[in-house]
Amino acid sequence: MDALSALGIDGKLLIAQIINFLILMFLLYKFLYNPILKILKERQDKIAKGLKDSELSQKILQETEEKTRKLINKANQDAEKIVQETKKSMEEEASKAISKAQTKSEEILVAARNQAKIEQDQIFTKAKKEIADLVATATEKILETKQEKTQIAKEIEKIK
Repeated sequence: MDALSALGIDGKLLIAQIINFLILMFLLYKFLYNPILKILKERQDKIAKGLKDSELSQKILQETEEKTRKLINKANQDAEKIVQETKKSMEEEASKAISKAQTKSEEILVAARNQAKIEQDQIFTKAKKEIADLVATATEKILETKQEKTQIAKEIEKIK
């Protein structure tokens, strides 16, 4: 200790400072270092949890996108199927309508032909009647003319 005194260092004071330093170190370790380590550990755990949650969210997002793609594809297929069924149904309806129209037009044509035949028969009957009337009238006139000639001839013979 004399050597320390020769250097101007008080041994008791040095020991007191060492003890104070050790007490300060113990207090800092106990009240400052451990809480800071605890806070850093909690922060590190939060960051790790955030990364884990982010990875999980990314995975869920990818699964959701895949499901969405599948749903969209299925919806497109269903829509295409509905369009094809509708198209087929429309074609069948159009075919039925055309068939009905053809049948109706044939019925109208047959009815028109029958009506034309009836009218033609009526016209021929009327024409025959008119011709018969004309022949009868002509025959009467011819007979009248003959009778007149016969009477004139008789009168001429009487006069002779």
